[in-house]
Amino acid sequence: MNPASNAAVPDIKRDGCPRCGMQSLSASDYQSSLKNYVEQLDDDIKVSTDIYNLRLEACKSCGHLINGMCRLCGCFVEMRAAKKSLRCPCRPERWA
Repeated sequence: MNPASNAAVPDIKRDGCPRCGMQSLSASDYQSSLKNYVEQLDDDIKVSTDIYNLRLEACKSCGHLINGMCRLCGCFVEMRAAKKSLRCPCRPERWA
């Protein structure tokens, strides 16, 4: 992983909680940080672009989504939707 690509990612040791650290980012830095995270995932743990987009569409129509976060599990949905091993916490699941 390229350290320069993580420039917008908060330093947890310095900033504490990642969610709190994310609040200090500008909107464009926040989006850039999420995009960098998803792009840097290893292919063996990342879903395809088509599946990722379907998952995000399902999240967008969910009443538990607030400001990019799931109220059920507290995740950033753009990060959760990118990983093969993770599932939607909603019951019934919107995606798996």
